[in-house]
Amino acid sequence: MQKKFLVVLSIVSILEMLFGVAAAPAATKSLALEDVRFVGGKGYVFLFTATGNFKQSDLSGFVTIGNDGFDLACKLRDDGKVSCVAFKLSPSYTGRQAVVHLAGFIFYTVIPGLPCNSLDVSISIFTISTGDLYFTGSFNIPLGDLDLIKSLINNSNNNNPGTLIVLNSASCSPKHPLFNSNG
Repeated sequence: MQKKFLVVLSIVSILEMLFGVAAAPAATKSLALEDVRFVGGKGYVFLFTATGNFKQSDLSGFVTIGNDGFDLACKLRDDGKVSCVAFKLSPSYTGRQAVVHLAGFIFYTVIPGLPCNSLDVSISIFTISTGDLYFTGSFNIPLGDLDLIKSLINNSNNNNPGTLIVLNSASCSPKHPLFNSNG
């Protein structure tokens, strides 16, 4: 009886070694869509937070908008995030629902517009004592120059206390060299 038990135990042990599953927990992988934005010179960039051990070979994907499809070129970054570019996706799809397929995961997002690089501004300057219009004009101001414009307005008001500057309108101007007809 003891000999039979040892033989059965040995066979079970051998089978367990051959077909057994290790008790270590399975590695889970996940992706979370963190950001979508247009980057000049590249196109639309999709940024994902990755959890688990992804390899570069895992990162194939595409974007669909309606019946149109766009391949993604993806890289695993040093900070553990995944960055994907849809080179052929154009700003004409702004505001449309997109479905992103990456590494077996599916994400839904809306394609954002171009970033605001400057402001189209219209101002009027009045002489306070008479109420006469002194100047009116429209300008395109790069966002990097806003502090300069503020200081000019403040200096103008301090140096010419008899004038009133009125902002008639200001709107985002998403001008980009690729889409700017002026070059």
